[in-house]
Amino acid sequence: MLEPTPTLRPALRSPMQDVLRRFTDAQSNWDLFPEKVAFQLNDTHPTIAVAELMRLLMDDHGLGWTKSWDIVTKVSEGLKGRGILGGVVSSDC
Repeated sequence: MLEPTPTLRPALRSPMQDVLRRFTDAQSNWDLFPEKVAFQLNDTHPTIAVAELMRLLMDDHGLGWTKSWDIVTKVSEGLKGRGILGGVVSSDC
């Protein structure tokens, strides 16, 4: 099991766990997750947040790698062209 750096655990895990709990309280269809949820990733947390979301989906919610990765990439689609996914900051920032 992958564990995030202890100092980052409260900053990332608690909010993500809360979002996942709220989603599963209202829904059981993980295909709807990217339509219902968006994460704003700034500063140094984006790469850690992707790994933490993967870990939570797999370890805490029992999803497989493929399903978890599909969800993470769809939730992250809005970040293309920005930050870590685009490699550069877009010109309109």
